Formats: sequence, C-alpha cells, structure tokens
Amino acid sequence: MSVRFLNVDVEVRDSVDLTSLGAALEALGRGASLLYCGEIEPDRWMLSFEAYLDTMDDPDAVAAACCAAVEQLPPAARARWDAAEDRVFDFGFDAAIDGHVGQPVLSPATLARLAAVDARLAVSVYTHDLVSRETSPNEAAGDN
Repeated sequence: MSVRFLNVDVEVRDSVDLTSLGAALEALGRGASLLYCGEIEPDRWMLSFEAYLDTMDDPDAVAAACCAAVEQLPPAARARWDAAEDRVFDFGFDAAIDGHVGQPVLSPATLARLAAVDARLAVSVYTHDLVSRETSPNEAAGDN
C-alpha cells in the first residue's frame, strides 16, 4: 500500500459562535486559509482551516505551519481558541494498493506544539477500491 500525504485540516467545534476566531485566522493572510466557519446545527459551530506552504508534501512542516497560525493569533482570538470545546489537527492521506508502505512521521517538536495549543491529532486515510465489484472473487462465486 502506498500512502501519500494530502493535507492537515484544523477543525474547531464549540457551542459558541466561532466567527471572531475565523476573522482572526483570515487576518493572518497567507498563514492560514479559512475553509469553513459557521453553525452546523443549532448551537453547534465549526471552523476549519488549512495552512499552505510552497511544498505541501511534508506533514511535519504543514502541521508546524498550522501550529504557527494558532500561535500568531491575537490574545482575544487565542482565548477563543483555548475556550473551544474541541480542537483537532486532522492529517489526510491518500492510500492505494501498490506494495509500497510509507510512514510519515511528526517530529517531537511539532508534537509538543500540538500539545501546547491543546489540540487532538486525527488521521484520515482515504482508500480507493482498485478492483471493481463485478470482478471480485466473492461476487464471481455468488457469495454476495
């Protein structure tokens, strides 16, 4: 299986409006790109952002850039970040079956920065069905 790093989405969820935090992230300019900020259901808010670098193939560097965005927030926005119910750095990977296994690694320094901004770490792996269901051995044998 080969694994290719896609991105880090930072998601914040709370029962309180996150618009001010979103505005502060947008004000950082190129440091952070706001993907979404809004109410996802009554009294449930979500904010999502990414950091962009010239090279996006290093999960450690992208995670560090996301941490830097949080670390650069003005005090009121940082207080809003700290008060949120949940903060997660979601690492996205694309996986395909081809015999190669990759093991992206985060440095201890980046892991410490994630802890310092009080964020959880998640990993999303997107897989692709490379064999169509019509040709699967189970279906051909009538097992489905």
